[in-house]
Amino acid sequence: MGYLATPVTLQEAWASVYDYTYALLYKISEIRLCKTAELTETDLDECMEARFFSDSMELHLFEYQDEMRAVRVSDTDEKDIVIKEYELDSRFRSVGNVLLVQEYIEYDTDGQAFAGLTRLKGVRHG
Repeated sequence: MGYLATPVTLQEAWASVYDYTYALLYKISEIRLCKTAELTETDLDECMEARFFSDSMELHLFEYQDEMRAVRVSDTDEKDIVIKEYELDSRFRSVGNVLLVQEYIEYDTDGQAFAGLTRLKGVRHG
């Protein structure tokens, strides 16, 4: 397994969002993809779910059983990973054209491979 998933407190999570390069926010009024340096207080206040991400880690804030939770996923090695590229919608093109998504491959008892965890990795142009 090439990752470490660590639950973090909401206070710790919100305090660390600027440690990441990008933010994908699911807000009350819109979905926003931007660099974390461009975030406003309103963005964070309206946030219902969020993924803050960089090349080697992601912070995921989400609702679970009517309460907000946070999990930090960080790379531990480069073994058994797949990086996929997805073309971004035109409304996100100011940030980049391609979203990079990393899948950590795990194996079941029969040796069949599956994506055990998926996280956002980055954004690039072209």
